[in-house]
Amino acid sequence: MGTLAAPLAYSQAVAARPPNILFLLFDKCRTDAIGAYGERQVHTPNLDALAASGVRFHNCFTPQALCGPARASIITGVHPHTHGLRRNVYPTRPNNSNSNYPEAIPDPFRDARFKLWDNFIYYLSNAGYATGHIGKWHLGPGNPGFFDYFKSFNSTLRHWIGEPHQSRYRPDVHTDLGISFIQRHAGEPFFL
Repeated sequence: MGTLAAPLAYSQAVAARPPNILFLLFDKCRTDAIGAYGERQVHTPNLDALAASGVRFHNCFTPQALCGPARASIITGVHPHTHGLRRNVYPTRPNNSNSNYPEAIPDPFRDARFKLWDNFIYYLSNAGYATGHIGKWHLGPGNPGFFDYFKSFNSTLRHWIGEPHQSRYRPDVHTDLGISFIQRHAGEPFFL
């Protein structure tokens, strides 16, 4: 009887633990660029392995073609006309007076015109999840307050940390940061 109790207790503890969530959002990446969707002319073994053990969507629709409003809809679960963010958020306006660049929104999470705080990441954070965001954010100048770890940007950074092709490639840096986050939080539920 004692030999059955330990595996049973372990399986119950594993089943009771909330799942870790690794949410990968591609910018301009079609299914024909990922082997897991049946494309044999591409080589994406790491993404294919993640897709085999996770959730992979076959159909996807965006509520808005712009990055910021689409990301706001993903985290809030509502359309742009409900959360109010209908354009991308940039930290500054260029000094060109003839620019068609929209007026900057300094922080949409603290702007009463937008309803972004009712979002699933905020609830995960309050439920004890370690939360992190790495990469393109496009929803304001900094951490809105519900991420424990935030290394993100608003499309104003170059792909290279320094000189192109002679310095670190920003996606490689972000991958290293993501791996480090997962390793640090492996013993607890996390959202990245």
